[in-house]
Amino acid sequence: MKIQPGKNMKLNEIPQSQKQREPLPEMETYEQAEAVSKEKGDPFYLCAFMMKSWVTGLMTEAYVRLAPENQHPTGCLQTGQAWKGFQAWPV
Repeated sequence: MKIQPGKNMKLNEIPQSQKQREPLPEMETYEQAEAVSKEKGDPFYLCAFMMKSWVTGLMTEAYVRLAPENQHPTGCLQTGQAWKGFQAWPV
């Protein structure tokens, strides 16, 4: 059955299958993420760590670049760095 908010479920209702999941374990380094992935037998944890690292790097760069004392004349958020970084990921 396809879940369709507003039709077969209330807009604020979370499907039962999504309530059962546990939070991600704390993974501070690539090695920790790799160990969790091997322990659980699922490469998802390694991918989740890489995504978290990528997003954290983008946010940090934006904060530094747009801080009042460092702001570029245009202060543009869209420089293409996210796309370049995403394309650099190994396949």
